[in-house]
Amino acid sequence: MTSDSNALPGKGIQSSGSKLPSEGKPPMTAVATVMPNAEQRDVTLAARGDAEAFARLYRTHVARVNSLARWLLGSDEVDDAVQEVFIRVWQKLGTFSGQSAFGTWLHRVAVNHLLRRRQRRATHWL
Repeated sequence: MTSDSNALPGKGIQSSGSKLPSEGKPPMTAVATVMPNAEQRDVTLAARGDAEAFARLYRTHVARVNSLARWLLGSDEVDDAVQEVFIRVWQKLGTFSGQSAFGTWLHRVAVNHLLRRRQRRATHWL
């Protein structure tokens, strides 16, 4: 590590002298510009049938879909519903146009599926 006070910790990179938003962490914009590109690549690969790329997308988003399912359906149906959502996403991935973030599209697919499932459950009990 250099002794220069303008060097970023552990990087040996010179800063412009301005204070960092949080010591030792990169600014949020640096993270935001890196992550979507990796996700975009995984979406493209998964749409072509790459199961590993889809597994990365799954790991990134499953907790959010799980929370959404728990909120809309209750805890007894969560596992099956989440699995059905990701099956649907795998089937429809080729229709993702990229006009929005993948997470936004996935959220919409999940909400639509979970609401249909809840509606079927309600009519089943009538």
